[in-house]
Amino acid sequence: MATNFTVSVDEVSCPVCRDVFTYPVLLPCSHSVCKDCLQQCWRAGCRKCPLCRRVCPPGTEPPVNLALKNLCERFHQEQEAGGDAETLCSLHGEKLKLFCLVDKQPICADCVPNLHDLHKCCHLKVAVHDHKSHVRHTETQIKEDFLELHQFLHDEEAGRIAALRAEGVKRSLNLNRKMDDVAQKMEALSATIKAIEQEMDKHDVQFLQSYNKTMKQAQCTVQTPDFSGVLINVAKHLGNLKFQVCQKMAGMAKYIFNLKEEALKILPARVKVIV
Repeated sequence: MATNFTVSVDEVSCPVCRDVFTYPVLLPCSHSVCKDCLQQCWRAGCRKCPLCRRVCPPGTEPPVNLALKNLCERFHQEQEAGGDAETLCSLHGEKLKLFCLVDKQPICADCVPNLHDLHKCCHLKVAVHDHKSHVRHTETQIKEDFLELHQFLHDEEAGRIAALRAEGVKRSLNLNRKMDDVAQKMEALSATIKAIEQEMDKHDVQFLQSYNKTMKQAQCTVQTPDFSGVLINVAKHLGNLKFQVCQKMAGMAKYIFNLKEEALKILPARVKVIV
């Protein structure tokens, strides 16, 4: 027996844009996001799931989540069916067809002379359209700002890793030079030891004749190798890292409107006002 069920908005909301899914795709980790949201995240240079951060294999395109896509279509159908019912004014019992721009609330025609006299009003559908347009514009701006921040962090990470690797190469070359110097000194010391041993194997008279020379060779000093400057300066790369990045981010961050407050305060200039 068929049963009616209602689709909740949480079931069909994208975890990235928080709006109803548009062309949902299924990731290998079983999470679903809008295709456009995923492409925006991946444009930042990291092919990871926006939720669990699991890496997605390169060269593969996530398939469409058909079950979720059908569920979204069902949700839109229910919304359209429910939108046909108009809400009545609690005071006059008339349909709410106007919107008061002063009090920021929907009203009926009888409310105008009684409660909203001299207030600027517009048609309800126009107000809904323009408010939604403003919210969408603000949402788009927020997404763009966060994408810019993500790109900044990605570039900052790449730059710091490149600097770390460059220093690693430099330190490695310095270490190799020092090791070559130590090897040369060890080779010279081995030659000296061999020469002294050869002198000691000579006959007594010959040994005594070259004794002073042999003693001078034996008195050579070997300095302790200086390996300073061969290790990575960890403090340089990690010291106050978060603070430094936050300072840079604060310098390039833009002001973002508070959606909850500003969406109801500002109406676009194109709203047709009814006086």
